[in-house]
Amino acid sequence: MARGWRMGLPGDGRSPRLDAFYAAEAAYLAGGMDDSQAREAFRNCFTADVVVREPESLPYGGEWHGREGVERLMRRLREVFDAAAFDDRRTFECGDTVFMAMRSRVRSRATGRRMTNSVLHRIELRDGLIAVMEIFHWDPAAIRELIDPDEGP
Repeated sequence: MARGWRMGLPGDGRSPRLDAFYAAEAAYLAGGMDDSQAREAFRNCFTADVVVREPESLPYGGEWHGREGVERLMRRLREVFDAAAFDDRRTFECGDTVFMAMRSRVRSRATGRRMTNSVLHRIELRDGLIAVMEIFHWDPAAIRELIDPDEGP
C-alpha cells in the first residue's frame, strides 16, 4: 500500500457486503490513484449516480456526485491528508442500508499534526453497489483545527 495510507483489512468477517469496496479503495490509494485497474475496480463499486456527502464544514465537504465526483473527493482528501488509517470497523446492516463505524487516524499534509477520530459511514446499496454514502465525523471542528490551527473552534 502507499506509504501513509492504510485501510482496515478486508475479509475480516465484519462486512461481507462491503469488503470488495474497502479492498478496492485500499488498492486505489496504494497505487497513488494512478493504477488504471485499481481505479476501475474502485469506480465499479459505485452506481453511476452515486452521491457521497461529507460535512460542509470540512475543506473537502459537500456533495460529490457520480463516480467522477467520488474520484475528485479522493484526490481532495489526498491533498489534505498525507497519511490515513481506518481500523476497528464495525458493521450494522439494515437491509440495503449499511452502517460502518470505524476509527480514523489521519495526518495533516499542511501541519504534520495527527489525530484520531470516530467516523460513521451510512451507506445505501442498490443492486449491490454503493448509491449513497454519508460520512459523519465525531469531531469535525478538531479536523479543521488539525488542518489549519487558525480555523479551529
